[in-house]
Amino acid sequence: MIRRLNFTGRKRVSKTDVTVNLHEDGKSRFLVAVGLDLSEYQLPSPSLVFVEAYRQTRWQRFDFGTVGAPLFAGGARPLLKGFGSAQGVRFRLRVVEPETARLLALCDDVRPVREPGKKGGRSLLPVDWGELRHHTHKLEIDDETGPLLLVSRALVPDRDAFVGSREFVSLALPEILRRILERAVLAAGDEESEGWESDWLRLAVRWNGAALPSGRGDGDSLSDDEEDWIDAAIEGFSREREIAKRFNEWWEAE
Repeated sequence: MIRRLNFTGRKRVSKTDVTVNLHEDGKSRFLVAVGLDLSEYQLPSPSLVFVEAYRQTRWQRFDFGTVGAPLFAGGARPLLKGFGSAQGVRFRLRVVEPETARLLALCDDVRPVREPGKKGGRSLLPVDWGELRHHTHKLEIDDETGPLLLVSRALVPDRDAFVGSREFVSLALPEILRRILERAVLAAGDEESEGWESDWLRLAVRWNGAALPSGRGDGDSLSDDEEDWIDAAIEGFSREREIAKRFNEWWEAE
């Protein structure tokens, strides 16, 4: 293991001391409840505390007061805005010196917990509106937060109906998943690694029925064994989701 030395004096706050819960308000919006325990980090009481929500290029900052006088401690919860959905949103904590704006402490890549009893699990492929004028959808993959599917606000009136339609699932989804798996294999190369890549690789192992082969390709390219493994995973997904049946249903109807 490579030990990383911190010469800046910045403290790394453990993820066990930062919790983020998202509570749906009944209007398809989410309230952000943050739990912080900074007692062991010996941070100056006037230090400013910020919590940031981010996904791809979207970003929202919440002012949580100071270390000595935190805001929202009484149960008040700010509203998550500007993300379209809460899927794929991550959070980070920043503690800043007020006079110099110097970063004193950081905790990054905190995954929120959805409120108990919420139906449905976390999606590995979050969907959001995109400002696309001449095509219906676009896949973006961020090295830190993973894939995001953007759907044209101008062309598609119902985003959920579009991505769940037989046409989209049978024509577009398998190749979207192929692109994600290619990026995941290149980025991680091991289903035991951490991050968004590991979630996708574990899912691909289930679709494939076999572990990811060892041995990398040259530089930024996949090896032949890795390409074959991804092909088999997409085949497994297509069988599981009955892609051929879905295609024939709408194609024959037309």
